[in-house]
Amino acid sequence: RAEDGVCLAVSSIPFQHQRRVTLQRADGNHIVFCVEKNKRLSVGQTYRVYLPLSAIPSEVKTPHLPQPCALAVEKIETGSKCIVPDASEK
Repeated sequence: RAEDGVCLAVSSIPFQHQRRVTLQRADGNHIVFCVEKNKRLSVGQTYRVYLPLSAIPSEVKTPHLPQPCALAVEKIETGSKCIVPDASEK
């Protein structure tokens, strides 16, 4: 499943090669998941994260349960412009 949101926090997980990421969706709910330590995410940036369908929703999670690991993360560029050719150029 794909989820879009703004990155609120990125933190290291002790003794693991992963980082814990908190994303806030447009509806205000938070998603907590893990990414590989070499992935660079910036707080305040918008991302689309692809999680396995078997992931437990973050609302049910407790701190001692493992977080789902993202299959892929892509940065969403905001303010991208659509270029439409000018009719006067024809």
